[in-house]
Amino acid sequence: MNKRIIFTKIMFLRCIIADIMFLLSNPNIKETIRQDIYRLLKWNKLYNERKKNIIFLLNYSLLYEISFRSVFYYRMKNFKILRLINEILIKRPKTIEICVEEDIGKGMVIFHNHSVISVRSVGNNFRVGPGVVIGRKGPNKNGIMPHFPTIGNNVYIAPNSTVIGEISIGDNVIIGAGSVVTKDIPSNGVYAGNPAKFIKTLDETSDLWQEIV
Repeated sequence: MNKRIIFTKIMFLRCIIADIMFLLSNPNIKETIRQDIYRLLKWNKLYNERKKNIIFLLNYSLLYEISFRSVFYYRMKNFKILRLINEILIKRPKTIEICVEEDIGKGMVIFHNHSVISVRSVGNNFRVGPGVVIGRKGPNKNGIMPHFPTIGNNVYIAPNSTVIGEISIGDNVIIGAGSVVTKDIPSNGVYAGNPAKFIKTLDETSDLWQEIV
């Protein structure tokens, strides 16, 4: 057995608690994590080579795709003790924050390790670039805290963008790099700028469609 295989097996032993949490999860959570991983590795040759071996892909993602750790630990929020133990073995990046009032759908991908994601809810296929900040404004005149933003399906928020306020972003939307969003964004479009403005329509025939599915 060559040294590389031995090293890989030793590394994967760090993931044994994560594997247990995954196997003990309900079918919906398992499918959600599977879709997170498949989308994360969409452009990686391992996606096709090892697609049927979800445990291998889970372990690979945890060890080598560091931002995935934050997504995985968010999904594992019901396994409080096991999750804490696993975080000793596989630390999450401190530069990614995830705060969710309701839920985030399947196929969530965070690229790189610097983002603040505070949302009310998010649909499926949510992709976040580095340096993105999503949050809410401070309390209103009555001292009531507003909700975080609500985000639909198939949304990509590109690097260094800011999304602030109790606003909604529709389905099939790309927010261009460095944009500032403080108002509702309707579905099926590309928006960019400060403040973000409509650039063009986005549909299944667009070259950019693969960025959001």
